[in-house]
Parts: sequence; structure tokens; C-alpha cells
Amino acid sequence: MMITKDNIKQHELIGLAVDVQYNNTTLHGEIIDETRNTVVLQTKTGEKTIIKKNAVFTFHLKDGDVVVKGEDIIGNPWDRIKPKHRIKTRWEI
Repeated sequence: MMITKDNIKQHELIGLAVDVQYNNTTLHGEIIDETRNTVVLQTKTGEKTIIKKNAVFTFHLKDGDVVVKGEDIIGNPWDRIKPKHRIKTRWEI
């Protein structure tokens, strides 16, 4: 599935180029790891761990830039990217 402006919040973030506004500075780099509350950014000066809640992310996608508040992507990556559809079991019907 291609990453778009509409599905960025439900997509894998690792590997994306990003600018991060954090603590009155802007960092440029690539996301190399993600946890529930943080992302690890590879910059020219090394790895930086960013708390999602306090940051604003500008992702650089093929179809343009997307600005996402960090609080909108808080959560375990595997929970955020799994399908929202769930099949009911026979006991739930």
C-alpha cells in the first residue's frame, strides 16, 4: 500500500524522511525506530530520540509534504498499523 496524506497515521513510519519541530528546534532526518511514545531519528549528527507528544512532524512523501501532530501518532506501531476491520466470532453474533 502506498503512503498518502490520507493514510499516513495508519502506516509504518520507519524509513520516512521527516522534519521534526521539537523544543524550539527543527531536526531533519529519517525515522529509524519507533516505540509507543518516541521515534528515533537518524540525523547528520547522529541518532536523536524524540518524544512524539511534544513534536510536530513534517513527512516528505512522493505526493507532497504532510504535517502531523505527534499526539496523533502516539501508540504502539503494531496497533496503529493493523487493520481496523475485525471479524466477529460466532460467540459475538
